[in-house]
Amino acid sequence: KKEACYESLMFYRGNASIARSEMARIEETIASQKKEQREGDSINRMKAKLKRLSSGSFLKPFFIVTVMLCLGLEWGGFSALSYYLHTLLEKVEIPYDPYMIAIFTSIYRTFIAFLMSPFINRYPRRKMYLSAGVLTAIALFAQSA
Repeated sequence: KKEACYESLMFYRGNASIARSEMARIEETIASQKKEQREGDSINRMKAKLKRLSSGSFLKPFFIVTVMLCLGLEWGGFSALSYYLHTLLEKVEIPYDPYMIAIFTSIYRTFIAFLMSPFINRYPRRKMYLSAGVLTAIALFAQSA
């Protein structure tokens, strides 16, 4: 690798002494970077991570996704379905504890969401959102009846 680098420097610089001095400078820079990585101060690494977290390039997409997720869950009716599920199960008079069934239903819903996440990009989003909205509206209507 050093030979190829030296040949490239010779081609672009045209002077052997300039190429050798630049080659030495490059080797010193690489050695100092490797030393910093090995000895890397954990406090400096933590500061760099916190600085990255407070930058606008991270915060703006993070807040957009957070707001979309929160509003989507609230406006989608999932909280209402989960909140009233035990009441609905008590009225149906199933022979099991309605609170345990509600917990298992929530776990099942989470499992299915993770299981179906690879398939999301395969279907048109508009049809998927509309069908999910219609099914949620039907569930909320059935719950209110």
